Amino acid sequence: MSTTVEVISKETIKPSTPTPYQLKNYSLSLIDQHIQSSFIPILLFYPAAVDNSCGDKHHDDINTFLLKRSLSETPVHFYPLAGRMKDNILVDCNDGGVEFIEVNVSGRMCDFLMKPDEQLKVTPTLPDSNPSESVSKIISNRFLFDALAINSVHEKLLAVTAEKYKCRSRPTRVEVVSFLIWKSFVKLATPGSLPVMVRHAVNLRRRLDPPLPDVSFGNLIEFTKAVVGASRTKTTTQETTSSSSTILYDDLNEFVGQLRESISKMTKGNHDFDAENTDYEGKNLWMSSWCNYGLYDIDFGWGKPIWVTAVATIFPDSKGFFLMNDTRCGEGVEVWGNLVEEEMSNFQLNLSELLDRI
Repeated sequence: MSTTVEVISKETIKPSTPTPYQLKNYSLSLIDQHIQSSFIPILLFYPAAVDNSCGDKHHDDINTFLLKRSLSETPVHFYPLAGRMKDNILVDCNDGGVEFIEVNVSGRMCDFLMKPDEQLKVTPTLPDSNPSESVSKIISNRFLFDALAINSVHEKLLAVTAEKYKCRSRPTRVEVVSFLIWKSFVKLATPGSLPVMVRHAVNLRRRLDPPLPDVSFGNLIEFTKAVVGASRTKTTTQETTSSSSTILYDDLNEFVGQLRESISKMTKGNHDFDAENTDYEGKNLWMSSWCNYGLYDIDFGWGKPIWVTAVATIFPDSKGFFLMNDTRCGEGVEVWGNLVEEEMSNFQLNLSELLDRI
């Protein structure tokens, strides 16, 4: 389905109330200064109002007005959003405003939602570290993990490794999906290659002592890590026997244990920030979760969205990034993942085989 996008208007929305003079300079934290710049677009799809099924322009104008008013009121509370970055040290809260673009997209929403993946796939290019090498093509795919598959992992894990499960409590749905992505990704490694480094973003707000409010501004995140050598990714004859389930869930146990141990070090102040952010010469797999962020509760005045999705982006020095989000029911996980084109097909095959085993 081909679509065209027509820009109707562009406008800079200023804060409804000027930022006080004493708040003009917002200093960036150490984490804000070190974290890599990235942009992750969030798409929210809302049903048309029953009394506006024919696309009445008057209703559209009201909706646009509500959005603009909401956007002007938000920077009053989060005033850095309407400012401008200055030397990567602070935000000049000069009330410069936020760009608001209104567009018209051809076609029907129902047709789009029938095959959304075809319309949302992004194919950026990412230069390799060696300028003389060819440019790698990155493709983006969406993966859905329903509650049934996640619960199946929980039940089998308890049945197979109940007595020796190191984590003491069953893994969360995010940990289960993270493991499935990791297990499928590490099989892409070639024999003799360096271990795969998994970096998983963790929201620090509730883990600090005392905890910070959920509305605390800034990149209050840090990355855990899990390392696995290529030798553990090989499929052996042992894994094709009846013991394969035990091996699989032992791997899950180890993976989750490493993540939780890294989080524990952070909360106890034993986290080496510089060591965590040094360059790594092996393969990197970046993961982040927006589950339980309440994105399906965003209501601008005409109800809650029927679908919320976020397309993953590529970090400058990483060739793999996976972003997780809730499904509408709140029990499954939707994942957008980016990989080098030649690796994506193998990753999908690995994931499919893995899901058949659980």
